[in-house]
Amino acid sequence: MKRFLQIALLAFILAGCGTPLEGPWKNFNAYFNTYYNTKQYYEDGLEQNERQIPEVNPEEPIQVFLPPANAGREDFAMAIETGATILREHPGSKYVEPSIFIIGKSYFYRQENFAALEKFQEMQAVSEGTAAQEAVFWQGRVYNQMQSTAEGIRFLEQEIEVIENWDPAVLAKCRVLLAQLYVNDNEWSTASDLLRETAASLEEKESMARAFFLHGQILERLNDFEGARLAYNSVPASIRNYDLVFNSNRKEAEVLRELGEYDRAFDLYRSMERNDK
Repeated sequence: MKRFLQIALLAFILAGCGTPLEGPWKNFNAYFNTYYNTKQYYEDGLEQNERQIPEVNPEEPIQVFLPPANAGREDFAMAIETGATILREHPGSKYVEPSIFIIGKSYFYRQENFAALEKFQEMQAVSEGTAAQEAVFWQGRVYNQMQSTAEGIRFLEQEIEVIENWDPAVLAKCRVLLAQLYVNDNEWSTASDLLRETAASLEEKESMARAFFLHGQILERLNDFEGARLAYNSVPASIRNYDLVFNSNRKEAEVLRELGEYDRAFDLYRSMERNDK
């Protein structure tokens, strides 16, 4: 009987308070649904974009972090539009920070670089910890995409120096990106040192494979053929991009010939010939 009275009393209180609770609940539902849609639009656009993997040109330094393609632009535009609704109508919600990040990345993949840079700067200003560090990495990507090499190097070196308690995975990405910018500036030795220290620390397997391949290309330019062979050999065969695997094997065989190891080069060519891919 006592239990029944407690339930009845609780129901009465909730019924009496229905009006005050209704507003916050509707607001929560509104910005949660808006954020969910923002995230979904972005993921749909990213999926389309990432299907367009550029062919590897072994004669030109490859990009470790792939540049944006032309796919998914409409979905990215919708992600920007719905994300902006959260910033405008729900500025106090917990979804503001991730919405800024999604908007910035959507601008990046739409190749609207100045707008992307502005959003990542905003994200760094309102965030802390790993989120702020990710904003640094993405600003570096924008500078690389804009071919603002000197500004990108200055920015990343400064942030790497002043930020404390780096997340190791994010720091590895920033240092590899810094190496990419040094490649753009033809600073081969500096880029090589950075990649030697950090390529293996990248968490994303495809990016790590591309970092090893880039390091091989750099070491070839420096006439370090044994180092280049080791770098090309470090590209894992299990990645999805078989074009990169094929070219890493071919480049490894080429540097083996430079080293005078013709039998090993021949064996590698034969293994490639037998590969049904």
